[in-house]
Amino acid sequence: MSIEPNYSPVLTPRIVNGILSSLIAGAIVYIVFFSGHLSVAPWVAAGVDEAIELLALGWLYEVGRGVRRSMAVSANNSGTRKESAGDLQGAAADYDRALRLNPQLELAYRNRGVARHKLGDRVNSLLDLEIAISIAPDFFEAYQARNVVRHLNSDILGAFLDCEQMLRLRPDSAIAHYNRACALCRLGRVDELFVDLYEAIRLDPKWREQAQEDADFEAIREHPSFIAMLNVER
Repeated sequence: MSIEPNYSPVLTPRIVNGILSSLIAGAIVYIVFFSGHLSVAPWVAAGVDEAIELLALGWLYEVGRGVRRSMAVSANNSGTRKESAGDLQGAAADYDRALRLNPQLELAYRNRGVARHKLGDRVNSLLDLEIAISIAPDFFEAYQARNVVRHLNSDILGAFLDCEQMLRLRPDSAIAHYNRACALCRLGRVDELFVDLYEAIRLDPKWREQAQEDADFEAIREHPSFIAMLNVER
């Protein structure tokens, strides 16, 4: 079983689009209704003060939302740096702050889930990862993290199902093929695992060496196909 990477600082298109849409919406409202360089709408010119106030509130809301989203991403990235340095408690606190700023930030749920697992909080770790996936169903790294957590928790069938989702999203993912081979071996489906193991090694030869030492393959260590595939000397 392989664990890669420990955290996910990458902005997904959904997050980038959310930040930009909030800022752009606020800018459009300001330009159309408050800039002296453009003519205002007739109903504004007629003195509908309530409408102006609503537009002002809308503008402030959209700009504020964009700022909060940006701050949430910054807090998440601060957490990834702390996690990388080994400060798991500090990382978890930063992910908490990110989610207070933006409760829909799937990156922070994913990263907090990983940090919580490392801190021994298995229940809330899986809950965070499931929330991340519910927000962004095509979030590959969230499935990858949940695959690892489930595998380490001995939920091998769940780990296998996460590999299925990973391969749905990225059919050429070497780590997804490798981890599915590990799950298949633990499930006793020996004849099926060699297809995935072969594909993982074909995509990235480093998995040959990994497989030679991986405890997940202990049951097939002497299998002729395993020995032939890895070129293990006996």
